[in-house]
Amino acid sequence: MSKISLKKCKKGDILISKHNKAFIYDHYDKKRPYPHIIFDALTGNNEHSRITSGHVFKNNRLETDDDIVKIISM
Repeated sequence: MSKISLKKCKKGDILISKHNKAFIYDHYDKKRPYPHIIFDALTGNNEHSRITSGHVFKNNRLETDDDIVKIISM
């Protein structure tokens, strides 16, 4: 598996999680501890955040987490 860096993302890029759930990249907010803001691709709702590596959490990672494993640039 290749390394993911959400720093490369632009608004509208599609992100795929390890569970094949799609998200849409929105923006980077440097004031937040999890600075990459994404939304559910199906609904456009439900704001989520990720660290630069695409993980849900910095620590205490779970198999059920929707960590990002693929970026599709738009």
